[in-house]
Amino acid sequence: MKILLNRSRAMQLQKLLTSKNSILCALLYVCGLVGILLFADMRVNQNTFVSENALLPGYVVTKYQQQNIASTLNRDFQSLSSRDAQQQWIEHQFRELGLEVHTHNFTVRRPLHGDQISGRNIYAVYRAPKIASTESIVFSTTLKTAQFAVPLMLSLCHLITKQTIWAKDVIFLVSEEEELGIGAWLQAYHDVNTLPYITSSPILTHSGAIQAALHLDMTDQTFDRLRMFVEAVNGQLPDIDLVVLVRQICRQERIPLLLRNGPHDIGDFLGNLLGLHANMAWQVDC
Repeated sequence: MKILLNRSRAMQLQKLLTSKNSILCALLYVCGLVGILLFADMRVNQNTFVSENALLPGYVVTKYQQQNIASTLNRDFQSLSSRDAQQQWIEHQFRELGLEVHTHNFTVRRPLHGDQISGRNIYAVYRAPKIASTESIVFSTTLKTAQFAVPLMLSLCHLITKQTIWAKDVIFLVSEEEELGIGAWLQAYHDVNTLPYITSSPILTHSGAIQAALHLDMTDQTFDRLRMFVEAVNGQLPDIDLVVLVRQICRQERIPLLLRNGPHDIGDFLGNLLGLHANMAWQVDC
């Protein structure tokens, strides 16, 4: 304070900082890079933790024991030759499990292509038996590029409907046109018109406010690793508990987990650094 109150000393300090401006900028730039590198080092960075106790892997069953059901569903699904037959089969499977099943038709106008495309979404709602429908979580996939994810979702549906401990409703969404179909369904679900080039039918049944969504994309029947894309609205991040939960389960089951386009498993220094860089670059572009 004495230096700032003394005008002559303040001017001397200002001249010193101005004369050393390039050196100070370079020094601070290097300090920033070192700080980013430290974020990837687990020895100096506080490890992530699950703040919601109900999500801790030690409190719930993390074993996936629906392999036989998934194989049977996949065999039946892959034997269907037409898109209409696949959609009818999916609706039948949801109804067999006692879910509320509805379809949602939509049309997308593409001015740049001079045409329009139409599609149909299938969504099913599992109501949590012990709570009111105030919150929900969405499991989604698409028929166009994730043919093997549909049987996997249905096997998860078999698992979820056998439990009565859920604190949220679960919505299963099968879209026909990837993000366009999902965007049309979300627009109708929230009764907004943020995508004016999409017109769709109204949603016949609702659940609670959507807290999170997990999109399954599986282009092959077998895989040796998982790749996780963490996204949210306007460059924000979703609930970190869900991300940490997936990471802990993958470590427990010894499944390699990759974050976005990083070539290394999350956990070592290089993998953490590449994952950090990929997410920072993605948030800048959002």
